Amino acid sequence: MKIAIRGEGSTDIGVLNPVDFLQKGPMLILLEKLDCYRTLLERLGFSEGLNIEDFMEWEYIHKDDIKTSSSSRRKQVLRGKKEVDFTLKGFYKNSEAFACIAKEKDADMAIFTDKTNPKYPKKVCDASGKTRYQIAQECDPNKIDMPSFNRFREDFSNAVNCYIKYQICN
Repeated sequence: MKIAIRGEGSTDIGVLNPVDFLQKGPMLILLEKLDCYRTLLERLGFSEGLNIEDFMEWEYIHKDDIKTSSSSRRKQVLRGKKEVDFTLKGFYKNSEAFACIAKEKDADMAIFTDKTNPKYPKKVCDASGKTRYQIAQECDPNKIDMPSFNRFREDFSNAVNCYIKYQICN
């Protein structure tokens, strides 16, 4: 299975180092600890002692690729009772470009994260006095109760369920 990912950098999903090795960020560490992720791996046939790279591939999509793809998209015309010019802005334009690139790279699933507000998990983590990596390593993401993380976990579960074509995650 191939999952395309893109976040805000090393403090989020992670970054590619110069030799295309993914340095996982706190969000990816948390994602890999989710019950639904573990269930997905089991359904794919993974068990301890096997090489996880044979079952799961993270396809990191660089922000420059998204910007290039995003800026090359044409303005869309929506047809209905009247023709309306429609141009995606900011996050929506970038997420659409990301989805198109993920599809071109034959990804089975795509995870795109660019929210920043005072209640966003990264802001709460920063206020805790621990590094985001420490928190990601120490906590159980299945027990986190924050609106934005709950939504992320729910969206990921829905994506896994769609991929598997029946419900395996609650």
